[in-house]
Amino acid sequence: MSCQVECPKCKSEEWSPSGYRELKHGKMKRVKCECGYLYSFPIENHMPKILFLDIETAPMKADVWGLWKQNVGINQLNQNGYVLCVCGNMNGKKLEVSLPEFKLYHREPENDVEVICEVWEWLDEADIIIGHNIWDFDLKTLNGRFLFHELLPPSPYKFFDTLKTARSKFKLPSNKLDYIAQFLGVGKKMKTGGHELWTGCTEGDKKSWKKMIKYCHHDVDILIDVYNKLLPWATNHPNMALFGGTCKNCGGDNLEPLEKTAKTNVNEFKAYRCEDCGHIMRDRKAVKGNDALTSVI
Repeated sequence: MSCQVECPKCKSEEWSPSGYRELKHGKMKRVKCECGYLYSFPIENHMPKILFLDIETAPMKADVWGLWKQNVGINQLNQNGYVLCVCGNMNGKKLEVSLPEFKLYHREPENDVEVICEVWEWLDEADIIIGHNIWDFDLKTLNGRFLFHELLPPSPYKFFDTLKTARSKFKLPSNKLDYIAQFLGVGKKMKTGGHELWTGCTEGDKKSWKKMIKYCHHDVDILIDVYNKLLPWATNHPNMALFGGTCKNCGGDNLEPLEKTAKTNVNEFKAYRCEDCGHIMRDRKAVKGNDALTSVI
């Protein structure tokens, strides 16, 4: 890695990470040159902007001739779906945007361009986006609307999907957000009354809109609680240590060494538990290697 500092010993600008150094006035990051020279510099902790996100969309409308096992062709599609409202929480600040907020809604109630432009700003600002089925539904849906409204991609961000962690780590009767929240004792989704709520919004009913936005906000609230419960188990979380700190999952510095080591087929590593979030990590440097012959079968 290059840290744009010239080594006073060999004049190289190539350094490799070498841990941290605790000083009275703060924490220093330490890097090592190829020649062996050690250099320390202060860490500028940058609090990542973490966006918890949920979107609600209008249903597509199509001509059909039955209720069961209908294969709907493109030529039967009368109206594509569009975004009704989006709610979020960015570092503790609640966010919301919905169609009725804009004057355009009264002329073109199905035109979501202003909603989409505002949500684009949220994604462009965020470092990490968290949701339940966030990629396959929320982010892909938003990307499709960005494309439709001729917006460029937002600046790079990472995302974390609580659904994928639930599916990969546990065998639960259901992986729906509502069931997981109740299973973990952190609440449950708000009852909507069914499809009529979405119909009410598409028909301009003010009570339906008020309930829809409340429902969307509540989904974000229980998402945050579910995320915090799943965090110790997550192995694919965006690396929070890149923003300062040590723990990959939460960026905390309170690591407790474990008596048990982490072992691969060829190496053994010291293991640690984060006292802030509960996640377990291991050193990159092996305690000892295994010089025994490995199987070729």
